[in-house]
Amino acid sequence: RPYKPVAGRDSACHLGFAPEDFMRASAGGTLSLYFQLAQEYGQGGPALPWSYYDGKAWQPLAVDDGTAGLTRSGIVSFVLPADLRPATLYSQSACWLRIENPRPRQDVTVYGVYPNTVMASNRTTVLEEILGSSNEQPLQTFQIAHAPVLTDVQLDVAEPAGMQPDP
Repeated sequence: RPYKPVAGRDSACHLGFAPEDFMRASAGGTLSLYFQLAQEYGQGGPALPWSYYDGKAWQPLAVDDGTAGLTRSGIVSFVLPADLRPATLYSQSACWLRIENPRPRQDVTVYGVYPNTVMASNRTTVLEEILGSSNEQPLQTFQIAHAPVLTDVQLDVAEPAGMQPDP
């Protein structure tokens, strides 16, 4: 039989990385993994315990979890421990990480796991743009010079003292 029984009773996800390239490129450094989920859940869940295999036993791994317990897509980053060693588990030689879920709530379908990622956005802040001149009527609209504007933007108009309409 090519497969060995798994000792754990809880559900878990095991990530195995090819040892040669992984150890050479990542040893002692920080690894970021972007988890793209097929479905996201509204409420964030409790932190899930992460661990790594040191060649003898599973050891706890401290992570910065931007996925809220794999309930939404995001980045999980951590420093790779110095004692992380390649090992043969599940008939595969790899550097092993494990994400445990001691309280399974729902199935998590992962569309992709992408290493060495960062979150980025293309934003520009525009200050002191003159939108137009008001005629003191409600519901006026003005064109902005720099479009498109991010969704859910809040625009505050600061009226100089003495410029408020008469009561």
